[in-house]
Amino acid sequence: MTSDSPSWVKSAINVTSIAHQLNRKNSGGVIVDVVHSENHDPGFDLALMSLCCDGVIMSTGSYGWWGAWLANKTTVYYSNWPRTYSYVSSIMKREDYFPPDWIPIGGPEFRWP
Repeated sequence: MTSDSPSWVKSAINVTSIAHQLNRKNSGGVIVDVVHSENHDPGFDLALMSLCCDGVIMSTGSYGWWGAWLANKTTVYYSNWPRTYSYVSSIMKREDYFPPDWIPIGGPEFRWP
């Protein structure tokens, strides 16, 4: 897992616990392995994402996009971005940004506070 705020990710999403639960349900062995990459430069983390991951759950930003694109593996993305009627939605073609084989995950539309 790479992030510019690993402490927030660890507190908000207990990926390690989710991985343990998934692995317990699979009698064939480990299916999910979680590694937290900390204290490395962004180039190292991008290489790690693109070369070592079996899949990517990406953020909507360009760093996550490049990691997913370079990994060329199963990719899951948040489908309600950009906000409807926002400037970004007016200049972007979703089909250019999100390849058809990437998996959209819905949820509430992101709103500014």
